[in-house]
Amino acid sequence: MKTQKAESLYGALDYALRDYNNAGYRVKYLHTDGQFKSILNEVKDTLEIDINYTAKGQRVPEVERHNRVIKERFRAAYHNLPYKCIPRAMIKELFQRVLFQLNIFPAKGGVSSYYSPYMLVKQKQVDYDKHFQCSFGSYVQGHVDNNPKNTNLPRTIDGIYLNPMMNKQGGHFVMHIQTGMIVTCNKVTVIPVTDLVIKAVEHLAKEQGQETLKIVSRNRSLLLPANWTAGVDYDEDVLDAVDDDY
Repeated sequence: MKTQKAESLYGALDYALRDYNNAGYRVKYLHTDGQFKSILNEVKDTLEIDINYTAKGQRVPEVERHNRVIKERFRAAYHNLPYKCIPRAMIKELFQRVLFQLNIFPAKGGVSSYYSPYMLVKQKQVDYDKHFQCSFGSYVQGHVDNNPKNTNLPRTIDGIYLNPMMNKQGGHFVMHIQTGMIVTCNKVTVIPVTDLVIKAVEHLAKEQGQETLKIVSRNRSLLLPANWTAGVDYDEDVLDAVDDDY
């Protein structure tokens, strides 16, 4: 969501409920934080569901646990990338990738031991050839159709692979390295990533004010990303900046 305003929150909830309704499920009960009471009370009758609010200072345990899992998977995926920092488009799409991968396996303690949440709600099959051709963050040549076609314009673009398009015919979301925009391609070819590509991606990120992801443990000690050099003593102001941010 772009904002935390009531309209955005209600729109996101309505979107989620429509997914369940389209799959043939009827949501009758909603467990939510008390902070949303003033918003949801106004639309309670419209949603036709029973809403249970937590007490002040409490949270919904299942939601908090799930949020922690998503954050852990995001950080693990981030550390596996060769880039020190990534643009906003990649951050958004990496989040979507993490959610997708979590939902294509049966949930432990879920309603089914055989069917994944994606299959139960979306009622679609995942296809390896369509949805898992490339890893997130791979350097690819994205094939594009020019209009008109009989020109000297290039037939491919330099891009960073983001996510597959979840349609019947297949397709791919790619971040154009030169512009930082997300484009769709019907075909991609994976190319070994080079130092020049890494620098171009990091340059895009820094232009948008993105810095290296800083992670600290429970005792507030810095956990260095995989692309930092082990055994190097970093400046104290870096560590102080981490403490200030957390």
